[in-house]
Amino acid sequence: MSATANLNANPAPTLLVVDDEPIVATLMKRMLASRGEVVIRDDVDGAIEHLTSNTSVDLILCDLTLRGGSGWNLYAWLSEHRPALLPRIAFITGGAYTPEAQDFLAHVQPPCLHKPFTRQELLEFADGLLSAQD
Repeated sequence: MSATANLNANPAPTLLVVDDEPIVATLMKRMLASRGEVVIRDDVDGAIEHLTSNTSVDLILCDLTLRGGSGWNLYAWLSEHRPALLPRIAFITGGAYTPEAQDFLAHVQPPCLHKPFTRQELLEFADGLLSAQD
């Protein structure tokens, strides 16, 4: 088998970052670049559009609170339209303590990484989630 064929057998993972803070999203993209292709969307509608047109997404890292939507809105959409991706979504939050967010976190208990985080914490979080898919 050629080296090229071997590389194509295991393509780099695709990571979808959903965050409405451009600085946070850009920093996360830079931090995660060594882990695969990083796609940024700044709202739930953009994430849904990406997930509708792209079948391959290995990890979704979504801010829990977004302008015009929320991480649990994206989770609900995945539940209905792409349930196979539910194990691939995790949340990044700086404090999601509205009653709706508390209810979602208590009942769904999704993986969460709390802001602020270091590069190392983000990489370990992503690596753990990606390795759990193997």
